[in-house]
Amino acid sequence: MSDPPRNRPSDNSKGEPPSRNLGVSGPAYVPEIVAAGARKERLRQRAWKPASFRARSRPYAELHAASAFSFLDGASLPEDLIARAADLGLPAVTLVDRNGVYGAPRFYKAARSASVRALVGAEVSLRGGGGEWESGRKTGSPPRPLTPSPTPQLPRLTLLVENRTGYKNLCRLITAGALGKPKGETSVTLEGVAAHASGLHCTTGGEEGSIARILEKEGLEAAGESLERLAQIFPGRLHVELQRHGLRAEEHRNQALTDLARRLRLPLIATNGVRYARPKDKELHDIFTAIRNHTTLDRAGRLLQEERERHFKDATRMEALFSDLPAALDGAWELSKRLDFTLADLGYRFPE
Repeated sequence: MSDPPRNRPSDNSKGEPPSRNLGVSGPAYVPEIVAAGARKERLRQRAWKPASFRARSRPYAELHAASAFSFLDGASLPEDLIARAADLGLPAVTLVDRNGVYGAPRFYKAARSASVRALVGAEVSLRGGGGEWESGRKTGSPPRPLTPSPTPQLPRLTLLVENRTGYKNLCRLITAGALGKPKGETSVTLEGVAAHASGLHCTTGGEEGSIARILEKEGLEAAGESLERLAQIFPGRLHVELQRHGLRAEEHRNQALTDLARRLRLPLIATNGVRYARPKDKELHDIFTAIRNHTTLDRAGRLLQEERERHFKDATRMEALFSDLPAALDGAWELSKRLDFTLADLGYRFPE
């Protein structure tokens, strides 16, 4: 009697490709060759399944997520962001790509299929608004050491659309910021933001935000003055944003921002500053970070650590992270309900 066969491939009568997991024996998998357009369409067509919602004492909506349309700054397609948000039971997500709303149509289309509210916003690069960096230095200060150091970028404001007027103003603001500038160098002034503030909410953002830059380089009082100016531009529509990714410097900033918010009677909101959908997607984001900063993965070091944990988290996880500041979670949820605009409300309006 012959020995029983070992590592025999499983029956594949349905013609499905064998597993590609490492350690599984069987014939090598040969990927199907398809046209680029057909592949893109397959990516857009997802098999959505409704999330299993549990009763939660404190709901949560993610108000700060960037997609791959934020070039080299976000690592996930809009459809991947929505797929993960739906899996985690998040009822609403705001897409805030850098200096544009390019990903909003695909984001909205995927969200409609997954029963997630797709809110609209953008991070706008702010020139002359404090905490500004030019050619690797803060204006009027000596050069920074560059071993390693992030490529200098303008600080940003995060703007969220509340209504149709806000969407119109956001598009006009971004268009004005791009006018006459090379591709990829869109920037706006605080005066331009003030002229287009109607219908928009402003959040202070994370480490890329102008308030975080001012706190780091000019101190608490300067940051308070900047917050007061923003509060005048966005009366009742300015929100102090807190993020927690397990970084010491970030927690110091959160404590300062919380103190300023209480002093100025500004509402807090909690976000996770999402840059990729799932934890495993950080590997791709690390590559983008290295490319953006003109370095290698081996030399990037601290730059990669600063981008950890920036994936979607469900309400339970966020509640645990902000157990000492439940008002920040409540603030995010209440703000998501005030943002009453999606691309479904855009429609077409004939010229007057």
